[in-house]
Amino acid sequence: ANAIMVMWEELKSLVRAVEADITKSAQGGISAGVRARSGVRAVKAKCVELNRTMLERDKAVREEKKALKESEEK
Repeated sequence: ANAIMVMWEELKSLVRAVEADITKSAQGGISAGVRARSGVRAVKAKCVELNRTMLERDKAVREEKKALKESEEK
């Protein structure tokens, strides 16, 4: 769970970093638009990474619970 929280904090930091370029892009800044799109792609990649990590962790927890339940039944 700790790794997930670290990734979440990294994602929030990345979003904050892209925010200024998004604002400048919305006001018509072309260069800021290029940086903003690049930043949004990085945010998307971080979201995918976080989602995969959470799914792997959930799968591992489910398998541990299943193994524990099976060992208790024996």
